[in-house]
Amino acid sequence: MHSRLYSSWILLAVGLDRFAALTPHDVMVCPQGGVLTSTPMDGDKYDAVVGSVTALLAGLPSDCTAASCPQADWAGCVLRIAGHDLMDFASDNGGSDGCMDLDDVDNRGLALCMQEGEHGASLSQAFEQHCAEVSLADFFVIAAEAVMTATRKNHQSAQPSAASFDFKAHFSSGRTTRETCSFVTGRLPNAEAGCSAVETTFLDHLGLDWAGATALMGVHTLGRAKVENSGYDGWWSDPENSRRFNHNFYVSMLAKGWKPQRAVAGNADRNQWERADVGREDDPDAKEMMLNTDICLAYRDNAGPMLAASQECCAWVRRQRISQVVSNNQGEYCGVGAAPELAPAPAPGPAPEPS
Repeated sequence: MHSRLYSSWILLAVGLDRFAALTPHDVMVCPQGGVLTSTPMDGDKYDAVVGSVTALLAGLPSDCTAASCPQADWAGCVLRIAGHDLMDFASDNGGSDGCMDLDDVDNRGLALCMQEGEHGASLSQAFEQHCAEVSLADFFVIAAEAVMTATRKNHQSAQPSAASFDFKAHFSSGRTTRETCSFVTGRLPNAEAGCSAVETTFLDHLGLDWAGATALMGVHTLGRAKVENSGYDGWWSDPENSRRFNHNFYVSMLAKGWKPQRAVAGNADRNQWERADVGREDDPDAKEMMLNTDICLAYRDNAGPMLAASQECCAWVRRQRISQVVSNNQGEYCGVGAAPELAPAPAPGPAPEPS
Protein backbone atom coordinates (compact mmCIF):
# COMPACT_ATOMS: atom_id res chain seq x y z
CA MET A 1 0.00 0.00 0.00
CA HIS A 2 1.25 3.50 -0.80
CA SER A 3 2.69 4.99 2.40
CA ARG A 4 0.47 8.10 2.40
CA LEU A 5 -2.71 6.06 1.81
CA TYR A 6 -1.51 3.61 4.44
CA SER A 7 -0.98 6.45 6.95
CA SER A 8 -4.38 7.93 6.14
CA TRP A 9 -5.99 4.59 6.93
CA ILE A 10 -4.23 4.54 10.31
CA LEU A 11 -5.24 8.14 11.02
CA LEU A 12 -8.87 7.21 10.44
CA ALA A 13 -8.44 4.15 12.64
CA VAL A 14 -7.16 6.17 15.57
CA GLY A 15 -9.58 9.04 15.04
CA LEU A 16 -7.13 11.65 13.75
CA ASP A 17 -7.50 14.04 10.85
CA ARG A 18 -4.34 15.96 10.07
CA PHE A 19 -1.49 16.10 7.61
CA ALA A 20 1.56 15.97 9.93
CA ALA A 21 3.74 12.88 9.80
CA LEU A 22 2.26 9.98 11.73
CA THR A 23 4.17 9.07 14.92
CA PRO A 24 3.75 6.41 17.64
CA HIS A 25 2.17 9.05 19.91
CA ASP A 26 -0.71 9.18 17.42
CA VAL A 27 -1.10 5.40 17.26
CA MET A 28 -0.42 4.22 20.82
CA VAL A 29 -3.29 6.19 22.36
CA CYS A 30 -3.56 6.22 26.15
CA PRO A 31 -7.18 6.16 27.45
CA GLN A 32 -6.13 8.03 30.61
CA GLY A 33 -4.30 10.75 28.70
CA GLY A 34 -0.88 9.37 29.48
CA VAL A 35 2.41 10.92 30.54
CA LEU A 36 5.23 12.10 28.30
CA THR A 37 7.83 11.42 31.00
CA SER A 38 7.52 8.45 33.32
CA THR A 39 6.69 9.02 36.95
CA PRO A 40 9.42 7.66 39.28
CA MET A 41 9.66 3.98 38.42
CA ASP A 42 10.71 1.22 40.81
CA GLY A 43 11.43 -2.43 40.16
CA ASP A 44 7.83 -3.44 40.75
CA LYS A 45 6.58 -1.13 38.00
CA TYR A 46 9.24 -2.45 35.61
CA ASP A 47 8.13 -6.00 36.42
CA ALA A 48 4.49 -5.06 35.85
CA VAL A 49 5.22 -3.75 32.36
CA VAL A 50 7.32 -6.82 31.59
CA GLY A 51 4.47 -9.02 32.81
CA SER A 52 1.93 -7.34 30.54
CA VAL A 53 4.14 -7.67 27.48
CA THR A 54 5.20 -11.22 28.27
CA ALA A 55 1.57 -12.27 28.77
CA LEU A 56 0.73 -11.17 25.23
CA LEU A 57 3.64 -13.14 23.81
CA ALA A 58 2.90 -16.21 25.92
CA GLY A 59 -0.74 -16.10 24.81
CA LEU A 60 0.30 -16.82 21.23
CA PRO A 61 0.71 -20.40 19.97
CA SER A 62 4.22 -21.74 20.48
CA ASP A 63 3.89 -23.95 17.39
CA CYS A 64 6.33 -22.78 14.76
CA THR A 65 6.42 -23.72 11.10
CA ALA A 66 7.67 -21.97 7.98
CA ALA A 67 4.13 -20.92 7.17
CA SER A 68 3.24 -19.67 10.65
CA CYS A 69 5.35 -18.85 13.70
CA PRO A 70 3.27 -16.40 15.76
CA GLN A 71 5.73 -15.89 18.61
CA ALA A 72 8.58 -15.15 16.21
CA ASP A 73 6.46 -12.66 14.25
CA TRP A 74 5.31 -10.86 17.41
CA ALA A 75 8.78 -10.75 18.94
CA GLY A 76 10.21 -9.41 15.70
CA CYS A 77 7.50 -6.75 15.56
CA VAL A 78 8.36 -5.47 19.06
CA LEU A 79 12.12 -5.45 18.49
CA ARG A 80 11.72 -3.69 15.15
CA ILE A 81 9.79 -0.91 16.91
CA ALA A 82 12.38 -0.46 19.66
CA GLY A 83 15.29 -0.80 17.25
CA HIS A 84 13.99 1.76 14.78
CA ASP A 85 13.27 4.14 17.64
CA LEU A 86 16.88 3.79 18.80
CA MET A 87 18.57 3.92 15.41
CA ASP A 88 17.35 7.39 14.40
CA PHE A 89 19.70 9.05 16.92
CA ALA A 90 22.09 11.68 15.50
CA SER A 91 23.31 15.16 16.40
CA ASP A 92 22.14 14.80 20.00
CA ASN A 93 18.49 14.18 19.16
CA GLY A 94 16.31 11.25 18.23
CA GLY A 95 17.09 7.84 19.66
CA SER A 96 14.86 6.08 22.21
CA ASP A 97 12.31 8.87 22.57
CA GLY A 98 9.19 6.93 21.53
CA CYS A 99 9.06 8.83 18.24
CA MET A 100 9.64 7.89 14.63
CA ASP A 101 8.26 8.96 11.29
CA LEU A 102 5.79 6.20 10.50
CA ASP A 103 5.43 7.56 6.96
CA ASP A 104 9.09 6.75 6.30
CA VAL A 105 9.30 3.78 3.95
CA ASP A 106 11.79 2.11 6.30
CA ASN A 107 9.13 2.13 9.03
CA ARG A 108 6.42 0.59 6.88
CA GLY A 109 4.26 -1.82 8.86
CA LEU A 110 5.15 -0.46 12.28
CA ALA A 111 1.93 1.51 12.79
CA LEU A 112 -0.17 -1.60 12.19
CA CYS A 113 2.25 -3.58 14.33
CA MET A 114 1.70 -1.16 17.21
CA GLN A 115 -2.05 -0.84 16.94
CA GLU A 116 -3.31 -4.14 15.52
CA GLY A 117 -0.27 -6.25 16.33
CA GLU A 118 0.51 -9.71 15.03
CA HIS A 119 -1.82 -12.68 15.29
CA GLY A 120 -4.37 -10.70 17.32
CA ALA A 121 -1.97 -9.46 20.02
CA SER A 122 -1.25 -5.73 19.99
CA LEU A 123 1.52 -3.96 21.88
CA SER A 124 -0.93 -1.13 22.55
CA GLN A 125 -2.93 -3.54 24.75
CA ALA A 126 0.00 -3.72 27.15
CA PHE A 127 0.78 0.01 26.93
CA GLU A 128 -2.77 0.97 27.90
CA GLN A 129 -2.30 -0.78 31.26
CA HIS A 130 0.67 1.44 32.22
CA CYS A 131 0.52 4.62 30.13
CA ALA A 132 -0.73 6.77 33.04
CA GLU A 133 2.70 6.27 34.68
CA VAL A 134 5.10 5.04 32.00
CA SER A 135 6.15 7.09 28.97
CA LEU A 136 5.94 5.53 25.54
CA ALA A 137 9.70 6.06 25.21
CA ASP A 138 10.40 3.97 28.33
CA PHE A 139 7.70 1.46 27.39
CA PHE A 140 9.28 0.59 24.03
CA VAL A 141 12.60 -0.16 25.75
CA ILE A 142 11.02 -2.30 28.47
CA ALA A 143 8.88 -4.13 25.90
CA ALA A 144 11.96 -5.07 23.89
CA GLU A 145 13.76 -6.25 27.02
CA ALA A 146 10.70 -8.29 28.02
CA VAL A 147 10.59 -9.98 24.62
CA MET A 148 14.30 -10.79 24.65
CA THR A 149 14.01 -12.26 28.15
CA ALA A 150 10.95 -14.35 27.28
CA THR A 151 12.38 -15.68 24.03
CA ARG A 152 15.65 -16.42 25.83
CA LYS A 153 13.61 -18.79 27.98
CA ASN A 154 12.39 -20.46 24.78
CA HIS A 155 16.05 -21.11 23.99
CA GLN A 156 16.80 -22.29 27.53
CA SER A 157 14.03 -24.87 27.22
CA ALA A 158 16.15 -26.51 24.54
CA GLN A 159 19.52 -25.55 26.06
CA PRO A 160 19.13 -25.48 29.88
CA SER A 161 22.77 -24.50 30.39
CA ALA A 162 22.39 -21.29 28.38
CA ALA A 163 23.03 -18.12 30.38
CA SER A 164 20.21 -15.84 31.54
CA PHE A 165 20.04 -12.07 31.07
CA ASP A 166 19.21 -9.40 33.63
CA PHE A 167 18.13 -6.34 31.68
CA LYS A 168 16.29 -4.95 34.69
CA ALA A 169 19.54 -4.42 36.60
CA HIS A 170 20.76 -2.03 33.91
CA PHE A 171 17.51 -0.23 33.09
CA SER A 172 17.15 3.49 33.77
CA SER A 173 13.77 5.19 33.40
CA GLY A 174 13.01 8.82 32.64
CA ARG A 175 12.90 8.95 28.85
CA THR A 176 10.57 11.66 27.56
CA THR A 177 8.31 10.86 24.63
CA ARG A 178 8.45 13.17 21.65
CA GLU A 179 5.07 13.75 20.05
CA THR A 180 6.60 14.77 16.71
CA CYS A 181 10.05 14.23 15.21
CA SER A 182 10.17 15.23 11.55
CA PHE A 183 13.95 15.63 11.82
CA VAL A 184 14.52 11.84 11.97
CA THR A 185 13.30 11.10 8.44
CA GLY A 186 15.96 9.32 6.42
CA ARG A 187 18.24 8.48 9.36
CA LEU A 188 17.67 4.74 9.44
CA PRO A 189 20.41 2.61 7.85
CA ASN A 190 19.85 1.70 4.21
CA ALA A 191 20.34 -2.07 4.09
CA GLU A 192 21.30 -1.82 0.42
CA ALA A 193 24.45 0.11 1.38
CA GLY A 194 25.95 -2.66 3.51
CA CYS A 195 28.66 -1.80 6.01
CA SER A 196 28.87 1.86 4.99
CA ALA A 197 25.35 2.21 6.41
CA VAL A 198 26.35 0.25 9.53
CA GLU A 199 29.29 2.60 10.02
CA THR A 200 27.20 5.75 9.63
CA THR A 201 24.35 4.68 11.92
CA PHE A 202 26.01 2.57 14.58
CA LEU A 203 29.53 3.95 14.77
CA ASP A 204 29.23 7.60 13.71
CA HIS A 205 25.77 8.35 15.15
CA LEU A 206 25.40 5.94 18.07
CA GLY A 207 29.06 5.87 19.04
CA LEU A 208 29.44 2.08 19.03
CA ASP A 209 32.48 0.18 17.81
CA TRP A 210 32.26 -2.65 15.24
CA ALA A 211 31.88 -5.28 17.97
CA GLY A 212 28.98 -3.31 19.48
CA ALA A 213 27.34 -2.82 16.09
CA THR A 214 27.64 -6.55 15.39
CA ALA A 215 26.15 -7.40 18.79
CA LEU A 216 23.22 -5.03 18.27
CA MET A 217 22.52 -6.62 14.88
CA GLY A 218 21.90 -9.86 16.76
CA VAL A 219 18.27 -8.83 17.25
CA HIS A 220 17.83 -10.30 13.76
CA THR A 221 17.84 -13.70 15.45
CA LEU A 222 14.14 -12.99 16.22
CA GLY A 223 11.39 -12.68 13.63
CA ARG A 224 11.63 -12.39 9.87
CA ALA A 225 11.51 -9.89 7.04
CA LYS A 226 8.27 -9.44 5.12
CA VAL A 227 7.85 -7.88 1.70
CA GLU A 228 4.83 -5.86 2.82
CA ASN A 229 6.91 -4.25 5.56
CA SER A 230 10.58 -3.80 4.70
CA GLY A 231 10.45 -5.09 1.13
CA TYR A 232 12.77 -7.96 2.04
CA ASP A 233 11.66 -11.56 2.37
CA GLY A 234 12.61 -14.45 4.61
CA TRP A 235 13.91 -15.72 7.95
CA TRP A 236 17.37 -14.87 9.24
CA SER A 237 17.51 -18.44 10.52
CA ASP A 238 15.19 -21.43 10.57
CA PRO A 239 11.69 -20.61 11.89
CA GLU A 240 12.04 -22.33 15.29
CA ASN A 241 15.28 -20.51 16.12
CA SER A 242 13.52 -17.29 15.12
CA ARG A 243 11.42 -17.51 18.30
CA ARG A 244 14.48 -18.07 20.49
CA PHE A 245 16.83 -15.28 21.55
CA ASN A 246 20.19 -16.95 20.93
CA HIS A 247 23.25 -16.59 18.69
CA ASN A 248 21.84 -18.61 15.79
CA PHE A 249 21.82 -15.51 13.56
CA TYR A 250 25.62 -15.47 13.67
CA VAL A 251 25.91 -19.25 13.37
CA SER A 252 23.69 -19.20 10.28
CA MET A 253 25.71 -16.43 8.71
CA LEU A 254 28.89 -18.53 8.86
CA ALA A 255 27.72 -22.16 8.77
CA LYS A 256 25.48 -21.74 5.74
CA GLY A 257 26.19 -20.67 2.17
CA TRP A 258 24.64 -17.54 0.63
CA LYS A 259 24.11 -16.17 -2.85
CA PRO A 260 22.68 -12.85 -4.09
CA GLN A 261 18.97 -12.54 -4.73
CA ARG A 262 18.25 -9.50 -6.84
CA ALA A 263 15.01 -7.53 -7.10
CA VAL A 264 13.12 -9.14 -4.21
CA ALA A 265 9.43 -9.43 -5.17
CA GLY A 266 10.26 -7.56 -8.39
CA ASN A 267 11.60 -4.47 -6.59
CA ALA A 268 15.01 -3.47 -8.00
CA ASP A 269 15.64 -1.41 -4.85
CA ARG A 270 15.49 -4.49 -2.64
CA ASN A 271 18.33 -6.99 -2.96
CA GLN A 272 19.33 -9.59 -0.38
CA TRP A 273 21.28 -12.80 0.15
CA GLU A 274 19.42 -16.11 0.12
CA ARG A 275 20.56 -19.47 1.36
CA ALA A 276 22.30 -21.38 -1.41
CA ASP A 277 23.66 -24.63 0.08
CA VAL A 278 22.15 -28.11 0.03
CA GLY A 279 20.18 -27.35 3.19
CA ARG A 280 18.10 -24.75 1.37
CA GLU A 281 14.36 -25.44 1.53
CA ASP A 282 12.25 -25.45 -1.63
CA ASP A 283 9.26 -24.10 0.30
CA PRO A 284 9.18 -20.31 -0.34
CA ASP A 285 7.77 -19.78 3.16
CA ALA A 286 10.97 -21.31 4.57
CA LYS A 287 13.35 -18.99 2.72
CA GLU A 288 16.41 -18.02 4.77
CA MET A 289 18.04 -14.68 3.99
CA MET A 290 20.57 -12.08 5.08
CA LEU A 291 20.75 -8.37 4.34
CA ASN A 292 23.83 -6.62 2.98
CA THR A 293 24.20 -5.05 6.42
CA ASP A 294 24.36 -8.56 7.90
CA ILE A 295 26.65 -10.29 5.39
CA CYS A 296 29.18 -7.47 5.38
CA LEU A 297 29.88 -8.06 9.09
CA ALA A 298 31.42 -11.46 8.31
CA TYR A 299 32.63 -11.29 4.70
CA ARG A 300 34.62 -9.01 2.47
CA ASP A 301 35.58 -9.04 -1.19
CA ASN A 302 38.74 -7.33 -2.40
CA ALA A 303 36.85 -6.41 -5.57
CA GLY A 304 34.37 -4.26 -3.68
CA PRO A 305 31.63 -4.21 -1.02
CA MET A 306 29.54 -7.31 -0.36
CA LEU A 307 26.36 -6.01 -2.02
CA ALA A 308 23.79 -8.41 -3.40
CA ALA A 309 22.93 -6.06 -6.28
CA SER A 310 26.45 -6.27 -7.71
CA GLN A 311 28.05 -9.49 -6.42
CA GLU A 312 28.28 -12.31 -8.96
CA CYS A 313 29.08 -15.13 -6.60
CA CYS A 314 28.52 -16.26 -3.07
CA ALA A 315 29.45 -16.03 0.58
CA TRP A 316 30.64 -19.05 2.53
CA VAL A 317 33.49 -20.19 4.78
CA ARG A 318 35.41 -23.47 4.60
CA ARG A 319 34.34 -25.82 7.33
CA GLN A 320 37.83 -26.26 8.75
CA ARG A 321 38.02 -22.54 9.58
CA ILE A 322 34.81 -22.47 11.63
CA SER A 323 34.86 -25.77 13.52
CA GLN A 324 33.45 -24.18 16.71
CA VAL A 325 30.64 -22.52 14.76
CA VAL A 326 29.77 -25.84 13.13
CA SER A 327 29.75 -27.46 16.57
CA ASN A 328 27.26 -24.78 17.70
CA ASN A 329 25.15 -25.73 14.68
CA GLN A 330 24.79 -29.33 15.87
CA GLY A 331 27.59 -30.37 13.55
CA GLU A 332 25.78 -29.17 10.45
CA TYR A 333 27.72 -27.32 7.77
CA CYS A 334 26.05 -25.98 4.64
CA GLY A 335 23.10 -28.26 5.28
CA VAL A 336 25.22 -31.41 5.71
CA GLY A 337 26.17 -33.06 8.98
CA ALA A 338 28.96 -35.15 7.46
CA ALA A 339 32.68 -35.20 8.19
CA PRO A 340 34.65 -32.30 6.71
CA GLU A 341 36.02 -34.32 3.81
CA LEU A 342 32.50 -35.33 2.79
CA ALA A 343 30.87 -31.92 3.06
CA PRO A 344 30.32 -30.46 -0.41
CA ALA A 345 30.95 -26.81 -1.22
CA PRO A 346 27.71 -24.85 -1.21
CA ALA A 347 28.31 -23.15 -4.54
CA PRO A 348 30.98 -22.90 -7.22
CA GLY A 349 33.60 -20.19 -7.20
CA PRO A 350 36.00 -18.83 -4.60
CA ALA A 351 34.73 -17.93 -1.17
CA PRO A 352 35.09 -14.29 -0.13
CA GLU A 353 37.38 -13.96 2.84
CA PRO A 354 35.60 -13.55 6.18
CA SER A 355 36.22 -10.19 7.81
